[in-house]
Amino acid sequence: AASVVEFHKAFPYLQRGFDIAIGSRAVARARVRPLLRVRDSLFRLLHNFLMQAILTPRVWDTESGWYCFSASAAERIFPLTRVDSAGWAGEAIALGARLGHRHHEFPIFWSNNNPRHFDYHRYIESLIDAVRVRWMLFRDTYQLKTKEGKQ
Repeated sequence: AASVVEFHKAFPYLQRGFDIAIGSRAVARARVRPLLRVRDSLFRLLHNFLMQAILTPRVWDTESGWYCFSASAAERIFPLTRVDSAGWAGEAIALGARLGHRHHEFPIFWSNNNPRHFDYHRYIESLIDAVRVRWMLFRDTYQLKTKEGKQ
């Protein structure tokens, strides 16, 4: 988990014009203590690559739980969301990108409270959600083409 102290790091990016600030364990200067076991680290890395390929290009950590949305981005993104499980963040980031909102990942300090417990189920669930969201984007379930035409 990351301490609430990390939250202040998001604001400079919102002030610079980014609409979504993402606290990340996978960017330069991020710290994770204690380190995950090798197999858990490899699984998380594989998950991050798959998420980028399926849904969120150029986002290295969609599972940290540290996200800050500008008011305008939140008002446009969250009424459209449909995922209420592990993949909600990937959906929100992907919708934000489709709506033209810019994001930035910033490094956080992450403390593994229980380094022996790695929630594989949550990571797999988020990948399944990513495929669902990709399908909904393809089918225009969110009606973004209609919304983009109106703006």
